Amino acid sequence: MTGKERVKAALAHREGDRVPTMEFCHDFTVIEDVLGHETFWRGHFKELKAYWDGGRDEVVASQKRDMVQFVRELGLDGVQVNLVPPKGFRPEALQQLDDETWRDWRGNLYRYSAQTYDLMLFRQGALEPQPAPDLWEPPDEIDESEWELIDYVLQELGDTHYVFARPGRRLACGYPSALGWEPMMVRLADDPDGVREDRIAGAQAQVQTFYMYMDRGCDNIALGEDFGHSQGPFMSPRVFSDVYVPSIEIICEALHAIDLEVLWHACGDNRILLDQMVAAGRITPASRPKMPLPPALPSEGGVSDLIEEQ
Repeated sequence: MTGKERVKAALAHREGDRVPTMEFCHDFTVIEDVLGHETFWRGHFKELKAYWDGGRDEVVASQKRDMVQFVRELGLDGVQVNLVPPKGFRPEALQQLDDETWRDWRGNLYRYSAQTYDLMLFRQGALEPQPAPDLWEPPDEIDESEWELIDYVLQELGDTHYVFARPGRRLACGYPSALGWEPMMVRLADDPDGVREDRIAGAQAQVQTFYMYMDRGCDNIALGEDFGHSQGPFMSPRVFSDVYVPSIEIICEALHAIDLEVLWHACGDNRILLDQMVAAGRITPASRPKMPLPPALPSEGGVSDLIEEQ
C-alpha cells in the first residue's frame, strides 16, 4: 500500500498493511537532527529573521526541499502543508535593544525564548497597549506564489502520500504571546453569547476557504485550536457546549459535505471535552440539545474566579 492508501484505509476503519504514521507538525530541531543540516521549515525566530532580511525565497526553497526529504527519510505516510508568503515578502524588522530584547514601532517589547525558539511579546507598549501586529495583512486575492510550497509537495508526494493542508494565510513564525489569554477568558465569562456569535461567524468564513485546497489537489484539511492546559480545559464542559461546539459543528458539517473526515488538533488535557468534540461531527446544530450557561459570575477576583469550576 502507498502512504495515501494506508491513511485513507485507517480513516475508513479498514485494516491496512500496517498502522499509518504522520504528524501534525515537527519543529526545526527535530528536522535538523534527522536531515543533518539546517532548515527554515518550522524555524521560529530564525525563519522570522530571514524574512526581515529579504530571504523569503531562501526560506521557501528550504521548506520545499526539507519537507519532502524528511517525509521520505522517516517513511511517513502523510504530511501537512500550508500557504507561504508571496514573493517579495519582507516584514519590517524590530529594533534590537540587547541580546534578547526587541521593540516594535508601537512600543511593544519582545524577548527571545530559548525554550520555544520564538520572539515573544512580553510587555505591551504604554502609548498604544495592544497585542503585537500581524507580520502581514494579506490582500483578498491569493497570489499564485503563495501556493509554491503546496504545489511542490503535491508534485513530489501527492501520488503516494496523504497531503493535508493547514488553512490560513498567517505565519507560524509570527509574534506569539500569552498576554491575550486573560482578556479572552474574562470575555468568555462576561459575554459568552458574543464569543459564541463571533466564533460562528469565523467558522462560516473559514469553511469558504476549504474548497480551494481540495481543488489544488490536497487530500484533507487539518483544523483545531487549543482548548486546555496540562491539567484540564480552560472552560467547563457546559460553557464549551454552549459557546464552542456550535462553531465546531459548522466546520464538521462543511467537511462532511465534501466527503472528508475531520482531522482535529487540540492542545491540552481535553479528556472531559472529547465526547462533545466527537458528537459535533455526528449531529446537526438544530438537533443538539442546548445546555444552559451558569449564572453570571462576579466581576471581582482573578481570572480563575471568572471561569466556572468543573
